[in-house]
Amino acid sequence: MKRARAPKKICHSLAIWIVLAALLCPPVLAQGEASSTGTPQEAFLETLTPEERAWLDDHPVIRVAQDPAWAPVEFVDERGQPSGMSEDYLRLVEERLGITFQRVTGLTWQEAYAQMQRWEIDMTTSVAVTPQRSRFWAFTSPYQQVPIVIVAASNVTYIGDIAELSGARVAVVDGYAASDWLPRDYPDIELLRVASAEQGLQAVQRGEAFAYVENMLVVGYYLARLKLTTLKIAGDTPYANGQCMAVRKDWAPLAGILDKALASISEAERDEIYRKWLPVRYEHGPDALVLRRVVLIAAAILAGSAAWILRLKREIAARKSAQQAAAQSALHFQQLFDSSPMPVALIGIDGRFLGVSKRWADSYGYALEDAPTLQRWWELVCPDPNRRRDAINEWEAALQSARSHGTQIGPFSHRIVGRDGQARATEITATLLGNDVLTVFQDVTQRQTAEEEQIRLLKEAERSGQAMRSALEEQERTREQMLETIDQLRRFQEVTVGREHDMIALKSEVNGLLERLGQTPKYTVGL
Repeated sequence: MKRARAPKKICHSLAIWIVLAALLCPPVLAQGEASSTGTPQEAFLETLTPEERAWLDDHPVIRVAQDPAWAPVEFVDERGQPSGMSEDYLRLVEERLGITFQRVTGLTWQEAYAQMQRWEIDMTTSVAVTPQRSRFWAFTSPYQQVPIVIVAASNVTYIGDIAELSGARVAVVDGYAASDWLPRDYPDIELLRVASAEQGLQAVQRGEAFAYVENMLVVGYYLARLKLTTLKIAGDTPYANGQCMAVRKDWAPLAGILDKALASISEAERDEIYRKWLPVRYEHGPDALVLRRVVLIAAAILAGSAAWILRLKREIAARKSAQQAAAQSALHFQQLFDSSPMPVALIGIDGRFLGVSKRWADSYGYALEDAPTLQRWWELVCPDPNRRRDAINEWEAALQSARSHGTQIGPFSHRIVGRDGQARATEITATLLGNDVLTVFQDVTQRQTAEEEQIRLLKEAERSGQAMRSALEEQERTREQMLETIDQLRRFQEVTVGREHDMIALKSEVNGLLERLGQTPKYTVGL
C-alpha cells in the first residue's frame, strides 16, 4: 500500500464537514414551487407529453423495491414499512403523478437486485450508475450526490489514496455500486462481499477486513447507531453515489417521466428531507454568530496544525516501516510458495486465491489473472458441467466438514484440463489455516499411467500363464492317450503271440478250398 500524503491529512476533517454541508445544498434539478394555479399534480401533469400520459395509463401497476438496510438513505422501519430519504422522494413523485407505486418488501437487497435484473420488479429508488447495471436498467439523472468513504480502525492513519489498500481485504456490500467499481479499477484489492452495511462495519471491527467502503451518510448513521467507537472515517475515494432512480430498460419512458417529477421537487421540499434525516441542520445563510464560530474553529485548526504535522510524520514513518515489513513478509511467503515442488494455492474464505505458487501456474497454464477465484478455476479446468458440479459439491462438503469437525480435506482425484488441452490426473488435498485453505495439487498422471501399465502387465501375465497351463494340460492328455495306445498294443501282442502256426494252417486251408472251387488262392503262406 502507498504512503499517505500529509497535506490531505491536515484538511481531511474539515473537508468531511464541507462535503456534508454541500450535501445539504439542493441539486440544480429543483425547479421551484408549483404553479400558483391548480394543484401541484395538475401543474406537473401539464409538463408531460401525451405519449407519457398514455404510458402511465397503460401501466397502472409499477412495482418498486428498496434496500431494507441502508439507512438513512432507505431502510425498513420497526413496523416493516419502507422509510428513509429515497422513500420521501418517492412519495413526492407519487403526489405529482397521481399514482401509488406497489412496494415490494420482505427481500434482502441481493434478492431484490436479482429480481430486478430479471424485470420481475420494475424499479428502485436510490442506485448509482454502473456499466453492468446499464445493461438492464434505464436511469434518471442523479437527485443527490453522496461521497463514498473508507472506514477503518481508529488507530489507522489517514488513507489519502484508495490505491494504498492494494493487497488489503476490503469489505463491500454485494450488489452495491462499489462492488462493481473496485474490482474494475483496483483489481489488487481483495474484496470481502457482505450482505449489508452493518455486516461490513462489523467485519472491520472484528478484524475480518482492514477497511469498509461505503456511502458517507450510511457510515455516519451506523457508526452512531451501533456505537462503533473503535472505527472512524479514515479516508475518501474517487467515487460518489450519484443517487438515481432506475427502471427496467424496456420501460425507458418511465425514466423520463420520473426525471421530470424529480426536477419539479422544490428547494423547500428537498431541505425538509435533509433536515429530517441528517444530523446537521442546514441554514440558507450564515449569521454573524456562525461566522465568528467558523473563524474560531479555523484558528484552532491552524494553531494545532504544527503539532498535527509532527505527529503525522511519526505515524507515516511507523506505517512505512510496517509496510516494508509486510512487503518483506509477503516476499518470503511467495518465495516459500514458489519453492514447493508441487502446485500450491492459498484460498480465502470467499473463494478467492490469495496466493499461488509458480508451479501452480506452470502446471495448468493459467495465471492468477485468468482464474482469480476457485469457481473460475473449476470452469477453466473442468469444462464438463456435470463433472464440474460434482467436483465443486465434493469440495464444498469436505470444506464444511473440516470447518465444523476438523476433518481432513481430500484427497480428491480429478482429471484437470490445462490451457494446452491436455488432461492431467490430479490429486487435491487441503489444510485449514484459520479461515483460509492451503491447497496442494499433485499431478499423478505418471503414477496413474504406471499403475495402469502394471495392471496391464499383470493381466497379460495372467493370460500367458493360462495359455501355458492349457498347453501343459493338453500335453498331459496326449501323454495319457499314448500310454493307453501302448497298453492296447501290448495286450494285443499278448493275445497274438504263439498263434502264428494256427494262422498259417488256417490260411492254407482257405487257399486249398479256393483251389477246389477253381479260384486263385488268396493268401501267401510261407514258413
